[in-house]
Amino acid sequence: IGIGTGVPLSKFHVIGTSTFNGDISSTGSFIAGSGSASNPSFEFTDDTDTGMYTPSGNVISFSTSGTERMRIFNNGYVGIGVTTPLGQLHVIGSGLFSSGIYDNNSRVVTQSSICNDISSCTIDGGNYT
Repeated sequence: IGIGTGVPLSKFHVIGTSTFNGDISSTGSFIAGSGSASNPSFEFTDDTDTGMYTPSGNVISFSTSGTERMRIFNNGYVGIGVTTPLGQLHVIGSGLFSSGIYDNNSRVVTQSSICNDISSCTIDGGNYT
């Protein structure tokens, strides 16, 4: 069936915008275009520059207000504020952790930690560089 086309390329081929009121179910894949930060493939009715897209193969990104905010690579690396994360979690900017950061279930950084930069960090009363 072709809607908006005289030469359908699949069993159901629509050219143009479609509106569905209700659920869409599939036993196969849902295939979308790549999109971009300002025009994500998966967007919202009243917020078309916020959503999910893929900037390249095996990478998924999330944007708000037309700006990329987070990227996940096929190796599991997650970047927040960075497009090429160098570890499992790579953050450019500040972060807030309410109960601490852990490494192999051992407390590394706690609520009483103060780290202004890499050369000036106080963790549980001790100074670390």
